[in-house]
Amino acid sequence: MAVNVSAKFKRDDQILNGLTAIEEALVGDPLRRHYIIAEIGPKFGKIDYEEGGVTTPTVKLYRVEPVDGDAAETAKTLLLEAYAKRTGNRAELQGELPLDGADDQGSVKEPDRWLGEPDPDAWKPSDRPAFQAPPESADDSDTPEGD
Repeated sequence: MAVNVSAKFKRDDQILNGLTAIEEALVGDPLRRHYIIAEIGPKFGKIDYEEGGVTTPTVKLYRVEPVDGDAAETAKTLLLEAYAKRTGNRAELQGELPLDGADDQGSVKEPDRWLGEPDPDAWKPSDRPAFQAPPESADDSDTPEGD
Protein backbone atom coordinates (compact mmCIF):
# COMPACT_ATOMS: atom_id res chain seq x y z
CA MET A 1 0.00 0.00 0.00
CA ALA A 2 1.18 3.52 -0.73
CA VAL A 3 0.64 6.70 1.26
CA ASN A 4 0.88 10.09 -0.44
CA VAL A 5 1.92 13.32 1.28
CA SER A 6 0.38 16.75 0.79
CA ALA A 7 2.89 19.32 1.97
CA LYS A 8 1.28 22.48 0.62
CA PHE A 9 0.65 25.09 3.29
CA LYS A 10 -2.19 27.57 2.89
CA ARG A 11 -1.19 31.22 2.92
CA ASP A 12 -2.52 31.69 6.48
CA ASP A 13 -0.60 28.59 7.69
CA GLN A 14 2.85 29.50 6.32
CA ILE A 15 4.05 30.25 9.86
CA LEU A 16 3.74 26.48 10.54
CA ASN A 17 6.20 25.65 7.73
CA GLY A 18 9.52 25.68 9.56
CA LEU A 19 11.38 24.47 6.46
CA THR A 20 11.66 28.09 5.36
CA ALA A 21 14.29 28.45 8.11
CA ILE A 22 16.62 26.10 6.20
CA GLU A 23 15.71 27.20 2.66
CA GLU A 24 19.20 28.52 1.90
CA ALA A 25 20.83 25.33 3.17
CA LEU A 26 18.50 23.19 1.05
CA VAL A 27 19.42 25.10 -2.10
CA GLY A 28 23.09 25.72 -1.26
CA ASP A 29 23.91 22.14 -0.30
CA PRO A 30 21.35 19.85 -1.98
CA LEU A 31 23.07 16.62 -0.88
CA ARG A 32 23.02 17.46 2.83
CA ARG A 33 20.47 15.61 4.92
CA HIS A 34 18.29 17.42 7.40
CA TYR A 35 16.18 16.09 10.25
CA ILE A 36 12.73 17.44 11.01
CA ILE A 37 9.94 17.03 13.50
CA ALA A 38 6.56 16.98 11.79
CA GLU A 39 2.87 16.66 12.60
CA ILE A 40 0.69 14.88 10.05
CA GLY A 41 -2.90 13.75 9.81
CA PRO A 42 -5.22 12.24 7.23
CA LYS A 43 -6.41 14.52 4.45
CA PHE A 44 -8.30 12.22 2.08
CA GLY A 45 -8.20 8.88 0.31
CA LYS A 46 -8.42 8.04 -3.38
CA ILE A 47 -10.21 4.85 -4.34
CA ASP A 48 -8.98 2.94 -7.39
CA TYR A 49 -11.96 0.91 -8.53
CA GLU A 50 -9.93 -0.77 -11.30
CA GLU A 51 -7.70 -2.27 -8.59
CA GLY A 52 -10.64 -3.66 -6.60
CA GLY A 53 -11.45 -0.58 -4.56
CA VAL A 54 -7.98 -0.06 -3.08
CA THR A 55 -7.84 3.20 -1.11
CA THR A 56 -4.62 5.22 -1.20
CA PRO A 57 -4.55 7.65 1.73
CA THR A 58 -3.04 11.12 1.53
CA VAL A 59 -1.71 12.70 4.69
CA LYS A 60 -1.46 16.42 5.27
CA LEU A 61 1.58 18.05 6.80
CA TYR A 62 0.17 20.30 9.53
CA ARG A 63 3.43 21.67 10.87
CA VAL A 64 7.12 20.96 10.39
CA GLU A 65 10.25 22.19 12.12
CA PRO A 66 13.89 21.41 11.33
CA VAL A 67 16.12 20.33 14.21
CA ASP A 68 19.88 20.44 14.59
CA GLY A 69 22.60 19.57 17.09
CA ASP A 70 21.57 17.15 19.84
CA ALA A 71 17.92 17.26 18.72
CA ALA A 72 18.97 16.16 15.21
CA GLU A 73 21.02 13.30 16.65
CA THR A 74 18.00 12.24 18.71
CA ALA A 75 15.72 12.50 15.65
CA LYS A 76 18.19 10.45 13.62
CA THR A 77 18.33 7.75 16.31
CA LEU A 78 14.53 7.62 16.58
CA LEU A 79 14.21 7.43 12.79
CA LEU A 80 16.69 4.57 12.48
CA GLU A 81 15.11 2.66 15.37
CA ALA A 82 11.60 3.11 13.95
CA TYR A 83 12.79 1.97 10.51
CA ALA A 84 14.41 -1.14 11.98
CA LYS A 85 11.31 -1.92 14.04
CA ARG A 86 8.97 -1.45 11.06
CA THR A 87 11.07 -3.43 8.56
CA GLY A 88 12.94 -5.81 10.85
CA ASN A 89 16.06 -4.89 8.90
CA ARG A 90 19.01 -3.14 10.51
CA ALA A 91 21.51 -4.22 7.82
CA GLU A 92 20.37 -1.53 5.38
CA LEU A 93 21.19 1.18 7.91
CA GLN A 94 24.95 0.63 7.67
CA GLY A 95 25.31 3.15 4.82
CA GLU A 96 23.81 6.02 6.85
CA LEU A 97 25.50 9.38 6.27
CA PRO A 98 26.58 11.57 9.18
CA LEU A 99 24.36 14.61 9.78
CA ASP A 100 26.49 16.96 7.70
CA GLY A 101 26.91 14.53 4.79
CA ALA A 102 30.63 14.18 5.42
CA ASP A 103 32.70 11.28 6.69
CA ASP A 104 35.05 11.53 9.69
CA GLN A 105 37.72 13.18 7.51
CA GLY A 106 35.30 15.80 6.17
CA SER A 107 34.97 14.26 2.69
CA VAL A 108 31.48 14.19 1.22
CA LYS A 109 30.32 10.62 0.75
CA GLU A 110 28.26 9.21 -2.10
CA PRO A 111 24.51 9.36 -1.20
CA ASP A 112 22.84 6.07 -0.36
CA ARG A 113 21.04 4.75 -3.43
CA TRP A 114 18.57 2.63 -1.41
CA LEU A 115 17.17 5.79 0.18
CA GLY A 116 16.51 7.30 -3.23
CA GLU A 117 19.02 10.09 -2.77
CA PRO A 118 19.81 12.03 -5.95
CA ASP A 119 22.82 11.25 -8.07
CA PRO A 120 25.24 14.21 -7.55
CA ASP A 121 25.48 14.61 -11.33
CA ALA A 122 21.70 14.96 -11.55
CA TRP A 123 21.99 18.38 -9.91
CA LYS A 124 23.72 19.88 -12.95
CA PRO A 125 21.00 22.07 -14.51
CA SER A 126 22.42 21.62 -18.02
CA ASP A 127 21.88 17.85 -17.84
CA ARG A 128 18.22 18.02 -16.81
CA PRO A 129 15.17 18.95 -18.85
CA ALA A 130 13.37 22.08 -17.75
CA PHE A 131 10.87 21.47 -14.96
CA GLN A 132 7.23 21.80 -15.91
CA ALA A 133 4.72 21.90 -13.09
CA PRO A 134 1.64 19.74 -13.53
CA PRO A 135 -1.56 21.67 -14.19
CA GLU A 136 -3.51 22.61 -11.07
CA SER A 137 -6.71 20.66 -10.64
CA ALA A 138 -10.00 22.54 -10.66
CA ASP A 139 -10.80 21.14 -7.20
CA ASP A 140 -7.79 22.32 -5.18
CA SER A 141 -9.22 22.35 -1.67
CA ASP A 142 -5.85 23.36 -0.14
CA THR A 143 -5.82 26.74 -1.85
CA PRO A 144 -8.11 29.46 -0.52
CA GLU A 145 -10.05 31.52 -3.03
CA GLY A 146 -7.91 34.24 -4.55
CA ASP A 147 -4.53 32.46 -4.39
